[in-house]
Amino acid sequence: TGPFLDAQSFAVFSGTNAQGIGEGSGGSRDWESMQVDTLVFLMIGRLDKLNTLCQRISSTNSVLPDEQVEQPTNNNDAIANQQRWKNDTPCAIVQSAGRSNQRVWRGTLETLVEVIQQDL
Repeated sequence: TGPFLDAQSFAVFSGTNAQGIGEGSGGSRDWESMQVDTLVFLMIGRLDKLNTLCQRISSTNSVLPDEQVEQPTNNNDAIANQQRWKNDTPCAIVQSAGRSNQRVWRGTLETLVEVIQQDL
């Protein structure tokens, strides 16, 4: 966190559970309501798991068209009606962090898997 990213908080998750199931492969985690600025995932392992995770994070937070959104009664309600993790949310993958063979890929929730695939 820090002024460069304008982030004040983050949450860390394992990208794969003990059974080898990816974080995005199911479950009912409510990404939208997390009171953090940044999500960090460790050890995702495979591009298919990463792709599923990116899709789940961005698609579970879809916002209704303006005409269907109930008008907020105060500023907190207005903030709650905004989509938190959009397809264009910046993200990055770090492989072998801190090692001489470290690699970093940057993209968005929508493009990150494609960016990695083009580089491999």
